[in-house]
Amino acid sequence: MPYGAKRRKIILDMLREGVEFKVNGMHDIQTKNDPDIKRLLKYKKIEMFNVRSGSWSDRSKHTYLRIKNG
Repeated sequence: MPYGAKRRKIILDMLREGVEFKVNGMHDIQTKNDPDIKRLLKYKKIEMFNVRSGSWSDRSKHTYLRIKNG
């Protein structure tokens, strides 16, 4: 889908429904290359958060997008 207001609205609607997008991993959306994601982050409509996973010997973190609270 081309970048623009329509795509940003779809992203926000999906996030409002509870979908969380994994970003900045291999084969994921790269926030530095996506102008719509960058704009939503800039205007504080969405936020990034990290989730740790794995056992103590193999700790890793994944970054997700969610709708901004408050």
